[in-house]
Amino acid sequence: MRIISNSRFAATIAARQCRQLIALEAGIELLPLPTADDKAAVASAVDAALRAAGTPDVFVVDTFPRGLAGELAERLPSLRALKVLVHRDLNPDYVRWAELASFVARYDLLLVPGEDAPLAHLPHARRTPPWLVCDEAELLRRDDARTALGVSAEQNTLPLCVVVGSGTPEESLVAAHAAHLLAQQLARQTIVRFVSCDAAALAVAGEFGCSPWPLLVALRGVDLLIGGGGYNTVYEARATATPLIALAHPRLYDRQSHRLRPDELASDWPHAIELAADHFNNRAPPSNQPAATFVNGADAAYRIIAETLRG
Repeated sequence: MRIISNSRFAATIAARQCRQLIALEAGIELLPLPTADDKAAVASAVDAALRAAGTPDVFVVDTFPRGLAGELAERLPSLRALKVLVHRDLNPDYVRWAELASFVARYDLLLVPGEDAPLAHLPHARRTPPWLVCDEAELLRRDDARTALGVSAEQNTLPLCVVVGSGTPEESLVAAHAAHLLAQQLARQTIVRFVSCDAAALAVAGEFGCSPWPLLVALRGVDLLIGGGGYNTVYEARATATPLIALAHPRLYDRQSHRLRPDELASDWPHAIELAADHFNNRAPPSNQPAATFVNGADAAYRIIAETLRG
């Protein structure tokens, strides 16, 4: 399986330059994609991956039906494979401008993972629960999760707040500085960790920084998660019943403000720090309730694809 990713952390993960809590399975090749601004480089990378794949059984495109740089408009019709689009929430202006309602007819299957999307009403669309990077059985127990996040045995009675730096480089740096401020404000009552795969932001975070990936594996050890309103952060927090404070970062296509509930939303970092302080000041004593359970929609998506292949 080849995964072509435009995430700025793809190269870091592929090179194992973060602390991998789950290793990529044998046979999975993670290929970082050039920036979408270089359309020729994107098209070349996609062509190279398709040549290397030969005749794939399944071709899955996440979010952008036309490709990251429009490169699939020419390549999709001639591709002999089951063509699957992961149809996520998109800015309606983009949907209209790119005439996606007609373009997605070139796909055999649309998968809608856990939240509404503009074209989810089409007849070849199938809904699933949210997709998560791992299943419930792969999550660490609370004590092991806290150890993975750098919490010592002597600190084990203190709650843990994790600040995530997973957006743009600028957003990650601001989040790292916010982790410092939060640690000062919550000194001696709460442990603060900054989690990111961004080397520059980790340098700013200093002793508070760590780079476990994927963070979901360690979320059972987290008492409050603070980050952006991106898909993974939000649905991983909800799946594990981890309290969340999130900023709706501006994006060209994704609408983070639509994803966040009012009780999760912070207007800016000072507000997020204020909400975090209130959370821990008013925190109820720990309970012995069992850990939250969840269903991974990725499993349902796999079954739908397999059934479609069998015809």
